Amino acid sequence: MRALFVCLLLSSCLLQNGYAQFYHQVGVGVFAGTGKMPTGATNNSDPTYAVYGAFYFPRINAFESKMLAFSASAPITAGILANNEGSSSSIGFGVDVPLMLDLSIGAGSSDKNESTVGGFIGAGFGFTHANQKYTYSAPGWTDVERHKGTSYGPVVHTGFRYAHYKWDLTIRLFYKKGLEAQKFQTFGIAGSTTF
Repeated sequence: MRALFVCLLLSSCLLQNGYAQFYHQVGVGVFAGTGKMPTGATNNSDPTYAVYGAFYFPRINAFESKMLAFSASAPITAGILANNEGSSSSIGFGVDVPLMLDLSIGAGSSDKNESTVGGFIGAGFGFTHANQKYTYSAPGWTDVERHKGTSYGPVVHTGFRYAHYKWDLTIRLFYKKGLEAQKFQTFGIAGSTTF
């Protein structure tokens, strides 16, 4: 996967003769995940997390034309989460950091594009951490198992862009399938604009 990512990025850069354009946006976002309990655990519900916070969307166009662009991006969401476990509650921190390869079409794909609307689609690999612990127990276990809200796996995302004068407004949706023991499935949405 890593070798494919590097090859695609280098190939795109060569097509553009080493010329790359950097773009970034800021906004707000939320992501939430639901996982699975360990086999045999008797807890009442599966582990979950929900994080609300700031969104930063940097990307580098390795190749761009008047209609479309190929880019590498790292759309980051970081914020706070509310944790309720048993009779206690606390506030924690969460972050979602993917590395993506994207195809953008229409508005916001590059400075050359003059469309009013556009969109993008992409795939990559992501890491999510929610500063939250989950405790499991079961009859016959000599001790409890403790897991953190950490997830990693393949990510897909898509979005819609609307160009209004010099501002590009973006809505992004994503889904990540966790490969870790708890198999978190994470969904997110964010809104952002250029600055």
